[in-house]
Amino acid sequence: MVKSLGKRQNFARLIKQVSNTSSNVVLDETVIEMISQLDLRTVGKRYQQQTTEQVTARESSERWTKDKMPLNFLYIGLILKAMPAAKIICLKRNPVATCLSNYRQLFAVNFSYDNYHYDIEDTARYFGLFSKLMDHWKELYGDRIHEISYESLTSSPQPALCKFASRFIRALSDAGITIKSN
Repeated sequence: MVKSLGKRQNFARLIKQVSNTSSNVVLDETVIEMISQLDLRTVGKRYQQQTTEQVTARESSERWTKDKMPLNFLYIGLILKAMPAAKIICLKRNPVATCLSNYRQLFAVNFSYDNYHYDIEDTARYFGLFSKLMDHWKELYGDRIHEISYESLTSSPQPALCKFASRFIRALSDAGITIKSN
């Protein structure tokens, strides 16, 4: 089984920590300038250690975990360099449905990364930028990134999960795939 760890900010915080910058902004210009100097493998090991500790604290024995932090798409290149065995799963939804859903949802009020969703046009632009960045990551990392259609997953979950499993978790069979929770 796969253990959901929720929306964790651990990877972004670790990048900020090892960059040792003074700003209170997690991903700022200084951090971006320092990225080439960071030991990403160490960041990956620390992230995996934190993940293992969190799974153990929840008295869980799952082999795989998922971190559902939406802003992780900004860090995909770093995540894949920090953890060479990592796989990225992007649950992609119809653009109109995504934009309307984001626009209607009140996210954290004091979290500036979510400010895009207060205006429907900004939300549409943000989705367009997200899509372009995801295309860039897929071009760079190919098979390490897998998109799953939200619509396919919700209308026919078993085939969508089997397709995913055949690509990423070859040890699972149709009978081994169960849907418990997200």
